[in-house]
Amino acid sequence: MIKVKVYSGTLFTSDLVDEDGYALVEKDTTVGELLKELGCPRIVTLVGLYMVNHRRARMDTKLNEGDVLSIMAPPSGG
Repeated sequence: MIKVKVYSGTLFTSDLVDEDGYALVEKDTTVGELLKELGCPRIVTLVGLYMVNHRRARMDTKLNEGDVLSIMAPPSGG
């Protein structure tokens, strides 16, 4: 198991993330797998509103111990 910091703001909450904002996942878990496990809204994955270690990442990017996954809310307006 590896520990990944997850920043999702108020976009959603998940039992997978502890009170300090960390998720324990299996080694070789991809960004896409973690987003799915977190129950992340589909628009986030479609538009690519996520980053790993403050850099753009692909859905098949493998996460490593200590990585930071940032998930941004989709823009809205009216």
